[in-house]
Amino acid sequence: MNSSLAQKTAHLKWLKAIRASSGVVPQESQVRDCDCRIWLKQQAKKQAVHKPRVVEAKHVELVLLASAAPKSARNFDYNRRFEQGEANWYHIPFSSLQDYTDEQIQAIAYLAVGITQVGVADRTAPYLYAVHEVSKVPRHMLTVAQAGTLKASEEDYWLFELTHSVPLAHPIQDFVQPFSAKIAKAKDLLHTYSFTALADVKENSHV
Repeated sequence: MNSSLAQKTAHLKWLKAIRASSGVVPQESQVRDCDCRIWLKQQAKKQAVHKPRVVEAKHVELVLLASAAPKSARNFDYNRRFEQGEANWYHIPFSSLQDYTDEQIQAIAYLAVGITQVGVADRTAPYLYAVHEVSKVPRHMLTVAQAGTLKASEEDYWLFELTHSVPLAHPIQDFVQPFSAKIAKAKDLLHTYSFTALADVKENSHV
């Protein structure tokens, strides 16, 4: 319990530091887009506290980039949270990430979800989330809050518990339609904002 509280306190501290250093004002007023560079660099220095599960220092921190489900398949509140950067959960079929090892899945520290927005034809990921925990569960165990709808299925899913997010000055673009997912090195977000341009770690055996 104390460990969990310490983790959440650490998240709050670095989020405040990011906002202060990038000129982002608190969410109660108006949030201004910020670049993810400061966030990623500060997180790299906090490997011991960024989430409760242990990821060895030799492992590279990873980011999952994936599409959100069609809005018609989820309830209003679930869709709204992704649109406003307030999502607490993201789930994806186990089969969608079957080409990756469990070690790579557990090394995912960040999540960028491609969503559709009014007046925008293509999916973009306007927010970068910090991942608190990853677990594998059957679909029927997921609640409406976690998945946007109930489904009586035994299919395994990866469930990502999310903490805070930051709005990206350069939303990630070029998501492949209708659904796409890949895992990349988080540090690559420092110089590219294209889903297709980001190198997939499944091609790198040393990760």
